[in-house]
Amino acid sequence: MRTLSEIFPNASQSTLEANPQLSTSRIKKTQPGATSARRRGNMNKTEAEFAMFLEDMKRNGEILRYEYEGITLRWADMRYTPDFLIFIPIGLKLIEVKGGHIWDRDIVRFKGARAYWPEFAFEMHQKTKDGWKRKF
Repeated sequence: MRTLSEIFPNASQSTLEANPQLSTSRIKKTQPGATSARRRGNMNKTEAEFAMFLEDMKRNGEILRYEYEGITLRWADMRYTPDFLIFIPIGLKLIEVKGGHIWDRDIVRFKGARAYWPEFAFEMHQKTKDGWKRKF
């Protein structure tokens, strides 16, 4: 397991001090064949990097706070846990973070949750070799 400071060695000390919950988080690699339930509560490298953006937004007052996997939505026989629950001044925003490849089942679940729960603002962001892009 590696810490964020090991993954982001160029992060300034002030950034690490301003984000104690991130610098002490341990990042676990998902074991081949592991189910997502086994890794709940542990950010992967992409999610941890996105959390640093959220910390900056929080410091700038753009968001009130955020929670990693802070809510699970259920409907019919489906279940969806977005990566981040964002508290903004006008409500809630649910954000899904993906790496280079997005599985079809992830898009189906994301769009299903968005259709069933129109009260929430949903966003999906993908990190590619060209940087971050908002997909939905």
